[in-house]
Amino acid sequence: MRKLKITLAVISLVLVVACLAGGLYFLSAVNEARAELPKIDAAAGQLSAPPTEILAADGTPLYRVSGELREYVPLAEIPKVVQNAMIAAEDRRFYDHRGVDYKAILRTVFVNTRDWKVAQGGSTLTMQLAKQLSSKGERTFGRKVHDMALATAMESGGMTKQRILELYLNQVYFGGHAYGVKAAAEVFFGKQLAKLTVSEAAFLARLVRRPSNWKDLYRNQKLLQAATDNRNVVLGIMLGDKMIDQAQYDRAIAEEPALNKRPPKSSARILMAPYFVTHVLDLVRRELPDIDLKAGGYKIETTLDPALQQLAEREVRRVVALYRRRKVTTAAFVMMNSEGQILAEVGGAEFEKNQYNMVYQGRRQPGSSFKPFMYATALAAGVVHMDDYISNERITFPAPPGGEAYSPQNSNSKYGGDLPLRLAFAISVNIPAVRTIAKVGPRKVVETAHEAFGFVSPLDPVLPLALGASAVNPLEMAQGYSVFMLRGDRATPYAIKRVLNPDGEVIKEYGPNIKRNVMDAHVCEEIDQLMRGVIEYGTGTRAKIVPNARGKTGTTSENRDAWFCGYSDGLLGIGWIANERRPDPNGPPVYDPMESTVFGGNVTVQFWASVMKAAHDKYGTRFATSIKPSTGVNVAPAPALAPDQAGQPVNGKSKMGPVGGDDASDADLPSTAPDDKVPPKTAPDQPPTPPPEPVIQYVEAEVCADSGMLATPYCPETVVRRFRKGEEPKGVCPIHKG
Repeated sequence: MRKLKITLAVISLVLVVACLAGGLYFLSAVNEARAELPKIDAAAGQLSAPPTEILAADGTPLYRVSGELREYVPLAEIPKVVQNAMIAAEDRRFYDHRGVDYKAILRTVFVNTRDWKVAQGGSTLTMQLAKQLSSKGERTFGRKVHDMALATAMESGGMTKQRILELYLNQVYFGGHAYGVKAAAEVFFGKQLAKLTVSEAAFLARLVRRPSNWKDLYRNQKLLQAATDNRNVVLGIMLGDKMIDQAQYDRAIAEEPALNKRPPKSSARILMAPYFVTHVLDLVRRELPDIDLKAGGYKIETTLDPALQQLAEREVRRVVALYRRRKVTTAAFVMMNSEGQILAEVGGAEFEKNQYNMVYQGRRQPGSSFKPFMYATALAAGVVHMDDYISNERITFPAPPGGEAYSPQNSNSKYGGDLPLRLAFAISVNIPAVRTIAKVGPRKVVETAHEAFGFVSPLDPVLPLALGASAVNPLEMAQGYSVFMLRGDRATPYAIKRVLNPDGEVIKEYGPNIKRNVMDAHVCEEIDQLMRGVIEYGTGTRAKIVPNARGKTGTTSENRDAWFCGYSDGLLGIGWIANERRPDPNGPPVYDPMESTVFGGNVTVQFWASVMKAAHDKYGTRFATSIKPSTGVNVAPAPALAPDQAGQPVNGKSKMGPVGGDDASDADLPSTAPDDKVPPKTAPDQPPTPPPEPVIQYVEAEVCADSGMLATPYCPETVVRRFRKGEEPKGVCPIHKG
C-alpha cells in the first residue's frame, strides 16, 4: 500500500511538473506569438484590399486582376444563417472560449486514443484563422502549439469575436478557387450571398473541412452524396443549438443541392479592351517582374480613351463582318496621339476565339504603306526631288550573286512613259518606286528605317523592300509614321502612364518618349504633302472625311494583307486586314489570299476613317500644338488634273503613259492621263474691230460610259471626252469602284 502511494505521488509530481513545464512553454509561445500580431493585422488588411485594376485614361476600369475568387464582405452583410452554419460546423463553443477550446482538445485526444487513429478536430475558428494568416501550413505538433498560442494572443490582444468571424468567413477556402463565403455562394450555387438558403449555407459550411472542386461535386454522385450527408450533420447541430427551428430543418433536409452549372473560373475579369489589356499585362510582367498583381491593391493607369476604343472595336467587327464574303476574317487597328499615347488598340476581330494581338505580337508585310520610308530616304539623299518624273517603263534588274533577276510589276499591268513623283506616289505605282530604291540603295533604306524611323524588325536590303517585302508590326508602323507627322521627331508608342502600389505610391511612371530631329524636317514635310495627295486624288480618297488627313495604302501580293496608315492634326492610326486561319489552335496563324477586290484604300480605310474622324471631332487640333511649324513646302495641284504640268509633250512625246498602281481600284484618277493641251478656238466671222473673245482651254479625260465620272479599272466601257478646263469631272466613277 505504501509502495502504491509512493508510485501515485511520483506520477502526480511528474504530471504537475509536466503541466507546469507545458504551461510555461505555452506562455512563452504566447509571448512570442504576440510579436506576430502586427503581421496578422497586415495580412488581415490585405483580405479587404481591392483587386488590382487596370484603368483607362479617364479612370474607367478595364480589368480586375486576381488569381483567386474572393470578394470581401463585412460581417453585417453576411446573413446570420451563414454565420451560424459555419459556427455549427467548425466551432460550436466559439463565443465561449478565448481562442483555444480545451474541452474540444481533450475530447479529440480521448477519441484519438480510444480509436487508435489521428482524427482532425479541436481547432477553433480563431486557430484556423491564425494558421491561414500566418502561412504556417505544416502539420506538426509544433505548428499546433503555434496556432494555439497565436489564437490566444489574438483574442487576448483585443481582436473581437466579430472581427475574427468576419475575417474567417472572408478567408476560408471552400474549393473551386473560391475564398470566402461570397465567392463560395457564387461558385457552387450561382447566387448572391443574401439569397442562400439554410440548406445551402450548411452545405458550404461543411466544405471547409474537405474543400472540393466544383467539377468533382457536379460529376461524382458519391462525392455529392457525401457532401449532402455532411450538410445534414450541420443542420442537426443547428437544430440542436436552436439556430433554426424544426420547420426550417425539415425544409433544408428535403432540399436537393442545386449546383451552379457554369461557375466562374477566376475573379480576373476583362471589362473592356481585351487586346489592350493583355498588352498592358505583358508590359508589366516584363518591366516589373517582382510585383505580385494578384495580391491586390495595385493600380495601372493607362493612356486608353475608352470611347474611341469601343468605337474602334465596333468598326473593326463591322468591316470584317461586311467583307467576310470577300475573305476578310481579321483586322487590327492602333491609334496614338503626337505624344505617343495609345488611345485605341484592337489586336484582332474576335478576342474570344483568338487572343493573338497583331498590333504588337504580329509581323506582316506592309506593302506600299512602306513606300514613304523609302521615298524619304531617297529625298534626303538627293537622288529624287519632288518635281521629278520617274520612268514607268518595264525593267529587269540583273540577278545578284546566288540570286535571280528581278522584274517588278504594276498591279494592273499598265506600263510606259514617265510619271510625276507626286502621281506615282499618290496612286502607288510600283515601277517608279523600285527604280528609286535602286538609285538610293536598299541598304541605305534599311539603315534609315532602323535609325530614323525606329524599326526593330529585320529588314532585307533588297529591291522589293520598296514595295514592303519585309514584315513589320503595326506599332512599328505607327512609330515610323510619327516622324512625318512630327516633321522629323519620332514618338514611341506607350500604353501605361503610371503603376501604383497598394499604398498609392508610384512604382513606375511613363511619359512621352520623343526623339528629336531623326529626319530632316523639310523632307518630312515633302512626304507629308505626298501623303496628302494620296487622300486628295490617289488611292486613299475614302479618307477625305477626316480633316487634314494624310495617309498611304498598302496591299501585298495576292491581297494577303491590306493596310491603311495615316494621321491628321496630331492623331495617328494604323489599320490592317487579312484572311487568317489557324489549322493548329496552338500553332502560328496562316494567311490566305483575300479576294482581288479587297484593298487598303477601299476596305481597311473604312474603320480607319470612322475612328480617326471621331477622334478629330473630339480632340480637334489639341495634339497638333507640338508639331514643328511648316518649312514652306510648295503644295502642287494634282498632277493628273493639271495637263499643263503633267501632260506637256517632251520632244513630241507625252511624258505620261498608262498608270498602274498597287491599289488601282481605289484610285480617284482615270487609268490614263489627259492628253496635251488643245489649241484655243475662236468664233467664226468675227468683225475686225472688236477685241478677240476670251481664250477657252479644253482638257480631255477618260470617263465611265455609264456614270460620266472619271474611269476606274473596273469600268466595263470608257470613253475619252473633251471638257472645258475646270469643268472636267473630279471624282471617280461611283458605280464601278470595285
